[in-house]
Amino acid sequence: MSDALNLIDWGTTNARSYRLDADFNVVDKRDSGLGILNVPGGDFAAAYAELTAGWDGKSRAILSGMIGSRNGWFEAPYAPCPASMDDVARAVVAHPERPGIVFVPGLSTTNPAGRFDVMRGEEVQVFGALAEGRGERLLCLPGTHSKWVSCRDEAILNFATSMTGEAYDVLRQHSILKLSMEPEAAALDGVSFDQGVAASKVTGGLLDSLFGVRALDLSGAARPRSMRDFLSGLLIGSEIAAMRDMFAVDGGVTVVGNATLNDRYIRALHGYDITAEAVASEDATIRGLIALSRRVSWPNQ
Repeated sequence: MSDALNLIDWGTTNARSYRLDADFNVVDKRDSGLGILNVPGGDFAAAYAELTAGWDGKSRAILSGMIGSRNGWFEAPYAPCPASMDDVARAVVAHPERPGIVFVPGLSTTNPAGRFDVMRGEEVQVFGALAEGRGERLLCLPGTHSKWVSCRDEAILNFATSMTGEAYDVLRQHSILKLSMEPEAAALDGVSFDQGVAASKVTGGLLDSLFGVRALDLSGAARPRSMRDFLSGLLIGSEIAAMRDMFAVDGGVTVVGNATLNDRYIRALHGYDITAEAVASEDATIRGLIALSRRVSWPNQ
């Protein structure tokens, strides 16, 4: 089996594949729209061949994300929290016909609010971010379904999910608030966003504040320049307020996302007087998959 390694971060709508040499250097990278819901006929073997075309077909491969779900190529069941990197490495599942291909399991937990919760794919980013430090840490992974993850050293202790990104899309496109949404702007209107974060602190709760977005637009008084950014700030601020109450944030928060979301979340966290640092999610994914690959007991080796 080749000493080279293929990494694939394989989600619902997109897939990103990386070719690494024997020294774990990325020598090729591909972005694709072949998320698990976009694979024709569910032929994941053909999709894998496309994602790795021209690479050595005998290379080891470690796949994370929804490709390991019950709707993916082969299911890797959720591993329970707390879970260390070694725990997850031991729980990878090898493809029954192609044992050099392994699937990273997702994680499950009962979160601090007492609700069952799951993640799949984010655990790799967490491990990649944790590679740069030890001790107690709280991570926020913003996105369609934002994850807040409590960690110690290289172990994930607990986590909770907030549907902030999805709520933003639904509200601005399919609710009464769409009447107040102007066209998307290229740059963030920081003043309007900060006003939204401030509105998340007002007594009355999120549902009252949401209709307040429409009412503020109709009033014409002190209307934010961008109601989209106001709504974004309101939702992200409300998420932070809820998670601040659920988790200890004394040591600050590490935000692991793309540049746009990292900037928004760090700005909102500062609005709550919470210190924050940013880690690029793609870098964290690569580091996490490499770290896991070093600990996997590869079949046929």
